[in-house]
Amino acid sequence: MSTWTKKAMFVGLPRYLEQLLGACYAKEGWELYRFRTVEGERPPQGIHTYDCEVDSAEAAQVFSVQNLDLLVYRLERDPSVAMRRLDALLRMAQESAVKQVFLLSDDEVFAAGTQPTERDAVNPQNADGRLFVRLEELGMAYRAQGVPVSVIRLPELYAPGMTAEDGLIGRLFSMALTGRSLPKYAAPAETMCGLVDARDAVYAIYQATARDFHEPYLHIAPAEGTTMEDLYMICADFFPSMRTSAAPHHPHGIAVLRSTIASELLGWQPRRPLAPGLRETWAAMKAAREAAQTEGMEHIRRAQRARIMRAVVPFVENVVGALLTLGVTHLQGGTPVNPIIYVDFAFIYIGCMGLLYGKQQALIATGFSLVILVRSLLGQGWDLVALLYSPPEFLHFVSYFFTAVLTGYFADREAFRQRADGRVKRRLQYRVSFLRICSRRALPSRIVSTVRSSIRTTASAASTVSPRVWTRSRRRTSIHRRQP
Repeated sequence: MSTWTKKAMFVGLPRYLEQLLGACYAKEGWELYRFRTVEGERPPQGIHTYDCEVDSAEAAQVFSVQNLDLLVYRLERDPSVAMRRLDALLRMAQESAVKQVFLLSDDEVFAAGTQPTERDAVNPQNADGRLFVRLEELGMAYRAQGVPVSVIRLPELYAPGMTAEDGLIGRLFSMALTGRSLPKYAAPAETMCGLVDARDAVYAIYQATARDFHEPYLHIAPAEGTTMEDLYMICADFFPSMRTSAAPHHPHGIAVLRSTIASELLGWQPRRPLAPGLRETWAAMKAAREAAQTEGMEHIRRAQRARIMRAVVPFVENVVGALLTLGVTHLQGGTPVNPIIYVDFAFIYIGCMGLLYGKQQALIATGFSLVILVRSLLGQGWDLVALLYSPPEFLHFVSYFFTAVLTGYFADREAFRQRADGRVKRRLQYRVSFLRICSRRALPSRIVSTVRSSIRTTASAASTVSPRVWTRSRRRTSIHRRQP
């Protein structure tokens, strides 16, 4: 290993496992890097995140610049991208001479009910297992070319920070949290699975790094298998309900990994007991769910308060403006028109309402201003019917309405433009989503590159550029391209 600061790259790891692994390596002084997992994600602390795709030119530049000591990659379950991304990563690792490459595989490469070691042949029984076998074979092909690839097969893990997508325990605990029925097994006393605390598994991976492990395969194995009956007995202490009627994801259980080299070469064996770890994982998932629900309810309340404020504030400000105009009228001897500069302050009031909130509030302000003006004129001895036949006063009334319509037009136009731009932006976001789905399909490379280019262009337009400007620029560009 390098005598300088050691560098590790984590790719495709679940968030809880990535955080545990990052904390372990950071404690030993490693510099940690990762690639973005999803668009707009919140990167974890302590790990530098590169905002690029795994199989992009930017990722290749990262590998060539960073001089990595370790690459840890979790094999993906999406068959449309798994092989391509793994091939790209291993090719970049080969070109940049990464010193260790750990591919994290799964126990699904073996048949249910077996207890295989590192030397046993694989025997997948489902589509995910067969995909992992092909990915492992690709890794071994690069190993034959000199790339230091080792496949680390993980059992079912559990640890605080898990989500519903994180394996058997994540799915099971999520079903209990949401009040759904638990999986019902035909023979729970005979259905086996291997469970290991993720914190023990992280220490095993670090030991493999520290002891320069270069064997082709490594099993992170539990001390013993756990039947579904035993698992349900442990969970019965904290699950709100043990109702079982759902179809299990693995009806015949999962292979229980065994290792012949973990204790010999790494000096590792699982130490954390099962029941306290499951209880701790449950408490963390329950607290996270309650926090998410609380945050969601608070977000809804904030949105409701904001909606009420947006609806009420214009009327409140309108009433305040009317009271201010009435106060100015009283200070000026009962007339809204200043006798020195001949300015009617009601025009300022109406204009402010129109420019701020549009014609609706401007017309309401006009009504208040007319009431104030008519009250002032009646106090001066005018008759209500005579006011309608006085051309100066009639023009005064009409000018109020003209000011309201003129100033309200600008605010209404801006509001209409914002609504139109919002619709255009939503269409751009729908297009981005559609193109992302297309990019995950098994398409020819030329079409995939075109789709990705369209994604980048559309996503940047939807996030940084005014949709109206972007639409006009795209229309001009398409016209220029059609010209010979």
